[in-house]
Amino acid sequence: MQPYRVDLQLSGHTHGGQIVIPKIGPVAKHLKSIRRLIPKPIRPWIPFVNECYKVVNHWEWSQGLHKIGNNLLYVNRGLGTYPPGRLFCPPEVTIFTLI
Repeated sequence: MQPYRVDLQLSGHTHGGQIVIPKIGPVAKHLKSIRRLIPKPIRPWIPFVNECYKVVNHWEWSQGLHKIGNNLLYVNRGLGTYPPGRLFCPPEVTIFTLI
């Protein structure tokens, strides 16, 4: 299989983690640590702790423009929200002008 180069990948959105704690960052980035502190019987009642901790292995790629090898990846925060809402994480619309 031949490796292909992608100049720019524009990918979905992350909601920015919904909740961002100043000087610490998005709560989602710390889900694995937080999950360990919550008793197992309670975890199913907190959906983001129950499953979403698996998808944040590369949270550093989740916001903004990043260079990964020779490729560029851009992911924005998006506009939407879900309970409990956003905290210190404003919605984002990105406009690219391609030349």
